[in-house]
Amino acid sequence: MVEEPALCKSVILMQANTLERKCYCKINLGLFIKEKRLDGYHEIETLMVPIQNYYDLLKVQILSTNGFEFVQRGIVMDVPIQQNIVYKAWKKIKEEFGINKGIKVELEKNIPIGAGLGGGSSDAAQMLLIINELFDLNLDFHVLHRFARTLGADVPFFLQNKPLIARGIGDEFEEIELPFHYDIKIIVPPFSSNTKEAYQAINLKECSTHKDLKSILLGDRTAWKTHLTNDFEKPLFKKFPELLSIKNGLYEAGAFYASMTGSGSAVYGLFKK
Repeated sequence: MVEEPALCKSVILMQANTLERKCYCKINLGLFIKEKRLDGYHEIETLMVPIQNYYDLLKVQILSTNGFEFVQRGIVMDVPIQQNIVYKAWKKIKEEFGINKGIKVELEKNIPIGAGLGGGSSDAAQMLLIINELFDLNLDFHVLHRFARTLGADVPFFLQNKPLIARGIGDEFEEIELPFHYDIKIIVPPFSSNTKEAYQAINLKECSTHKDLKSILLGDRTAWKTHLTNDFEKPLFKKFPELLSIKNGLYEAGAFYASMTGSGSAVYGLFKK
């Protein structure tokens, strides 16, 4: 029998009609761009790792009226509510299952936007899980995964929130356990990176099309600095030289590995415990 993946459990508040969850961010250990697909997306290979001390807070309450109330604190998201990924997640589930009640959403935004940390995707995944539980929909992992894929390539990862090698467009997973522990320092510069523009700047001839991520991850850690690359770094370091300075600074501070996460702009360093 094949077991279903375990869904992320991060409930910190639960009442009869209210749920609050932590929405963790993630880092990418290595990010290899393999090829560009006919549909315009890119095939990738990366290890996505949740960081549990850096998170947004999402609280959802069922209303007696059929409306949508939204309260945001922390980092400002200057987008219309219809473009907010949390609202999109709610709208998809509400319309699919004919939910006839409304909700009040309170989002405390702590994860920077455009930093490659996956904050928006994490918020969307927790929204799906909260709505599933609050309204007793009893949707299994495969149904939730289907909804998550329509919201963004990273969203399915956050349904599980454990280290996973991601392939395809980032939504095909393999579990992995790294044989060591580490401390992490994340530095977020005062500017963001646009994912679409980052992909447009990619030159596949300079990418890790033939590398095998898993063998590098499970191999000699001292080789990570050379072989565990993020293919977005080369074009983005040209555009933002400050990012290379941050990365070099982390190595000078004693990190055994440092990298930009995702398509930037955050850079992290891993330090021996």
